[in-house]
Amino acid sequence: MNTLTDTRAQNLSSELDAFLASEFDGPWLVERTLKSSPHEVTELVRLQGASEGGERFVRKRIECVKGLGTAYEELVRAQTIGVQLPGVPRIVSCERSAGSLTVVMEFIEGDALDRFAVAFGAGDALALLVVPALADAVACLHERLDAPLIHRDLKPQNVIVRHGAPVIIDFGIAQSWREGAETDTAHFLTRAYAPPEQFGFGQTDERSDVYAMGKLLYFCLTGTTPPSVCDLGACLGAGLSEDCAHVVACACAFDPAARFQTVRAFAAAARDALAPAPVAPPPSHPAPAPQDRVSESPSTGIFIEPAPPPASIPPRRPARLYAAARGSVLRALGAVPSWAGRIWNAAVLVVWAFYLMGCIFAVVSPNAHDAALPIWFLVLEYLGMAALDFTVIAYLMLDRRRLRRRFPALARRSVCSEVKMGVAVIAASMFLAVAAGMASGSI
Repeated sequence: MNTLTDTRAQNLSSELDAFLASEFDGPWLVERTLKSSPHEVTELVRLQGASEGGERFVRKRIECVKGLGTAYEELVRAQTIGVQLPGVPRIVSCERSAGSLTVVMEFIEGDALDRFAVAFGAGDALALLVVPALADAVACLHERLDAPLIHRDLKPQNVIVRHGAPVIIDFGIAQSWREGAETDTAHFLTRAYAPPEQFGFGQTDERSDVYAMGKLLYFCLTGTTPPSVCDLGACLGAGLSEDCAHVVACACAFDPAARFQTVRAFAAAARDALAPAPVAPPPSHPAPAPQDRVSESPSTGIFIEPAPPPASIPPRRPARLYAAARGSVLRALGAVPSWAGRIWNAAVLVVWAFYLMGCIFAVVSPNAHDAALPIWFLVLEYLGMAALDFTVIAYLMLDRRRLRRRFPALARRSVCSEVKMGVAVIAASMFLAVAAGMASGSI
């Protein structure tokens, strides 16, 4: 009887708690929902009873699946003991209960980097304003905690520019680096800024954030979403200077061992690449104009007036023109919608299938001219040469973006290297068929 009474009392208490939570929602008054996803809800809140102009906070409710939200517990623990983490919001509270995490933190007033770039303008000035300070903040996350904290979702929407300084937000999928782990969560990411290892091919570490920082540098310089492959050709084709292109390409290398090994090394290289090169004026000309000047602006809070460009610009070398043209072609191909690529692939495969059937039919039922040739030569001519050559051509004509994502080994090869290899295979098969025919007297 007592057990039944206790059970009923517990059920009544749970129902009462749920009712109070739904009616009053704790001490917080929700102003609006900022973001909602299956595993997380982000709200703008303020204390109940506070004035309309009172301080506002951000509250996140996170379902603790696949390690989501654990970074907030690391951050609040570090901030409690006085660890200085510049460029990171102050955590007010962090409570875990029933498989969920509720985090309340300061509200960062400002513009996300993607919006700020529209008002400020993309280019070297924006990169100098944002990238070095952002890199310092990320480096502190790697260096000042018990274990390096890898953000794993650095992108323009997760960087708020407040009074001209970047602040990192949204640590939902951030994780501490664990020695010995081979892979970690690959299900939550932003494709344009996530490194290859985050797709499940290895463990993320400091170099994963280096990759995202390279993509952010590309965004600041161009104002556009970076391509999937940020190699030297793509960067030069987008108009980046040679120094900046090398920095971005190194940071975004497919192999983590080929990247900058720390964010600070990346930041030092970025500063050097963005620093304006001194230009000695001719003796008869006046002294060069001063460097960029910083002043206040009512719209963005900060404005950088760039120094005037040099009087003449040296012509581009042929290699740079080739790289620029190649980068433009690759970007144009990358802009084709995925559905259009699938339709194109279906059409190519249909044509390839008909051609292959024609080759088989030519061997099985040869015409009057081919009937006089030996069967082994027909197999070599139609299947060993014609069918093989057309298969290579069909492969080169395919939209291979999905294949490259599914098979990382293909992503390591450039389009040019694949074309060269295809031409070599076609030439070798033709030479073999002609040589065999001449040797046997078939042709």
